[in-house]
Amino acid sequence: MPPVLLANKANDATIHLGADADSAAVQRAVDSSNRGRTKLASLSGALFNHKSEGQGYQDIHHHFISQAKLERHGIKDHKRFPDTSNTRYQSHSYAAAELFTFLPEYLELLEERRDSKQKIGFNHLEENVAKGLADRATLIELAAMAIYGTFVSWPYLRLAHGPGGTIINLLDLVDLHRKLPPYCDRIAANPQLLLRDDDLEFMAVNGEPLF
Repeated sequence: MPPVLLANKANDATIHLGADADSAAVQRAVDSSNRGRTKLASLSGALFNHKSEGQGYQDIHHHFISQAKLERHGIKDHKRFPDTSNTRYQSHSYAAAELFTFLPEYLELLEERRDSKQKIGFNHLEENVAKGLADRATLIELAAMAIYGTFVSWPYLRLAHGPGGTIINLLDLVDLHRKLPPYCDRIAANPQLLLRDDDLEFMAVNGEPLF
């Protein structure tokens, strides 16, 4: 089964008309709607860290999640949700890692906000985020994106950016770029290398152990 469809409000209304609507219109609504890890990460960013103050959960998210991380996991984390409205590299993979790692906390936050309203229920954005977080296929994609970020994208970008704002010459990255394709081929051929809990010394793309 593919990931659940996360249609916008207009397309969702058309799709739900089903047999009562023009079949071509329904198909257009389906075709123009998105699904999967990147769409869910974008919607979550719009809900939990909207670029416009006063919209989305903002401080409500910050307080609830940081408190839950501290009480349940002993993690002191006061960062805001990754800014997926920004073009910054890897904001979506950081969002995927955040959502998948702390899935129960995010589901609880959504439920608490839903039940605390004067008119109980989700708005359309909340409903889509809740739907995506409850969908197995979408969660599998989130996990894959987070794992790829952990082992490939994040270590690579740390090296490409250089420590402390150091300017890196492209020629200095030749060896790293030569290692990247075979490293990714190795992962593709044996994804279990990334999931083995009996060998925490598996090297990331930068050649350093993660643990």
